[in-house]
Amino acid sequence: MNDLEIQERLDDILSVLKIAFAGEIATTRTRLRQDSVIAALLEETAEDWQLSGELQRRVAQSTKTSERTVRDRIAELHALGALRGKGAGRQTQYKSTGIA
Repeated sequence: MNDLEIQERLDDILSVLKIAFAGEIATTRTRLRQDSVIAALLEETAEDWQLSGELQRRVAQSTKTSERTVRDRIAELHALGALRGKGAGRQTQYKSTGIA
C-alpha cells in the first residue's frame, strides 16, 4: 500500500467518525466558541501557524484577558485536539485542526 492509498483510507475513516459523532462535535464546538478567548484563538490559528508568544499577546489584548488565561485555553484546545503544536520554547507554534 502506497502513501496515497494510506492517506485515502485515513480520510475515509475520518469521514465516518465525523458522521458518527456529528452531534457531539457540534455540541463541543458550540460550547468552545462561547468562550471569547477560545473563539479568538481558533480564529487566529485558522489559516497558518502562529508563534505562541505573539498569539498569546494578541489574544489577551483583543479579549482583554491575561496571557495566563490564554495559555490555559491553548493547553485545553491542544489537549482536545483542536490545536496542533510544533516546536519548543520560544519557537512553539500553534495551528487550528479545524475540528472546532
